[in-house]
Amino acid sequence: MKLYIGDITKVKADVIVNAADSDFTPSGGVSHWIDKEGGKEIFKEAIKYTPGKVGVTYPTTAGSLNAKAVFHIPTVDWKKGYKITIPEIHDTVVGAMEKLREMKLKSIVFPLLGGGTLKLDSRQVVEEMSDAIIHTKEDFHELDGAICVFTKQVYEDIKDVLPTETEVIEL
Repeated sequence: MKLYIGDITKVKADVIVNAADSDFTPSGGVSHWIDKEGGKEIFKEAIKYTPGKVGVTYPTTAGSLNAKAVFHIPTVDWKKGYKITIPEIHDTVVGAMEKLREMKLKSIVFPLLGGGTLKLDSRQVVEEMSDAIIHTKEDFHELDGAICVFTKQVYEDIKDVLPTETEVIEL
């Protein structure tokens, strides 16, 4: 498994994951950077899924990003007052990996789902995500899953819970 430190929009992968809200608004965090770097067409396409269900994967074009698709995964529904929970993260990542395989794509990079705006415990989030990526890869060897954190400080906070075989790459 790989862990990138830096701007997720700079990672070369078939799929970049957006931790979205259920209305797919590009107002902050990862969604802001995807909108800024990838272009408006990404979110124009995503809006057709509104309202999105928390934990479900919604694919769109990647615009001008160095990727083939963006997978929007709502982690919060502000109107219903519901946010993704730590136990749901594992199945959410597995679902995205299955969608990757279904679309005949090979590589995917995730932000820390719920670790930013929602302030879920980053250490627990990375444990669930890395476990899901590693176990999915055991079944589907061709898939390559990675996680991206925005700052070196987040990496320092989570590094002791990363799987030992994690390759760390600074962007």
